[in-house]
Amino acid sequence: MDELSTHELRGAAFAANLRRAFGAPVEGDMPASFATLLSRLGEVQRPASALSQRHDANRLGA
Repeated sequence: MDELSTHELRGAAFAANLRRAFGAPVEGDMPASFATLLSRLGEVQRPASALSQRHDANRLGA
């Protein structure tokens, strides 16, 4: 069975939404400009551990 993880499903949905928003076909390979955009977004996205640490600090009043 070849199931996708939640992260992969979200990425696929995001890519499909980008394609729809810019009038590109939803099926097939991702256009180079979208692939570049997604890779840049991945570079600036915080790791999940940093987000949870920040959330815990706010919750604990630190």
